[in-house]
Amino acid sequence: MSREGALQKVVNMVLNGAFNTKYRLIFDANDIQMTMDFMLLGEDDFGAMEGLGTPPEKFSLLERKKLVMLQKWARSQPNISLQMWYDLTKEDFESFVVSGGVSVPTTTTTSSPVISSSNNLAAEF
Repeated sequence: MSREGALQKVVNMVLNGAFNTKYRLIFDANDIQMTMDFMLLGEDDFGAMEGLGTPPEKFSLLERKKLVMLQKWARSQPNISLQMWYDLTKEDFESFVVSGGVSVPTTTTTSSPVISSSNNLAAEF
C-alpha cells in the first residue's frame, strides 16, 4: 500500500478513469504523484492542467467536478488515513456525490461526530 498507489486506485476504481491514459498523462506532466499532491489542487488548477501528447490532454468539466468531489469526500472524513483511500468504493463515492457532498455513515453510532482539523488531513497522505 503506497501513497502513489492510493491515487491510482481511486482514479481507476472510483472515477472510472484508466489511470494509465489521460489521468496519468495529465498528472505526470504536472508532477502529481500521490494523494497529498492531489489534495493541494483546486478546480481551476485541474482546468488549467495539460498532459503530454499532441494535442495536449485536458480534463473535461465533468472530470474536474469529480476530482473536486473526491477532494471534498477526503476532507469530510474524520482523521483520513491512507487505508481510507484504498477502502473507498465507487458505490460509496456515488452515495457521497448524490447526498450533496455529505458523508453518509455506513454504520449507526450513538457517539458525537468528530470534526478533524485541516492539520490531520495530511497525516497519512
